[in-house]
Amino acid sequence: MITQDLGIATAYGYAKSKGYTGTEAEFAELMASYADVGQTAVDAKDAAVAAKTAAQTAATTATNKASEATTAATTATNKAAEASTSASTATSAKDTAVSAASTATTKATEATTAAATATSAATTATTAKDDAVSAKTAAQTAQTGAETAAASVEASAEQIATNAADISQLKSLGLSVVNGTINITYEEVNE
Repeated sequence: MITQDLGIATAYGYAKSKGYTGTEAEFAELMASYADVGQTAVDAKDAAVAAKTAAQTAATTATNKASEATTAATTATNKAAEASTSASTATSAKDTAVSAASTATTKATEATTAAATATSAATTATTAKDDAVSAKTAAQTAQTGAETAAASVEASAEQIATNAADISQLKSLGLSVVNGTINITYEEVNE
């Protein structure tokens, strides 16, 4: 095999004679891309596909977290309702205790304690609900970001695949770029 150094114009003429259909400017840009990308184009495509898969996994995880946050919010809402009912019951018990002559003091103390416990439970449930809503919002934001990243990675992978295919076409014509020099490799025929 003999490798011969070519200028860009000669290389373009050779490529055209072998069926290349692009313009000379496109050919020059492709040669520059070939010099930068070289044999790593296919590896870069594989890495992009792996990144897309990782992004999709992250989106699935975010969706699961959002579902867990929704469940937690529902539980917190139920606890708040139970606490509200307990508060109403405690208030009724307090009123009954005040009106009862012999046990007024005891009943009032019990009702006050129950009301305080119910109020604390209601506050805790409201806080838990707010935290769950915040977690759900964060999970939705993470899912949106992961989907955007996956789309970007997929577009990059497609562009790299296109460049790799174009470079493969030029290689099949015997053209290559080494340290900025355009070369052609061909078989020497001895007669």
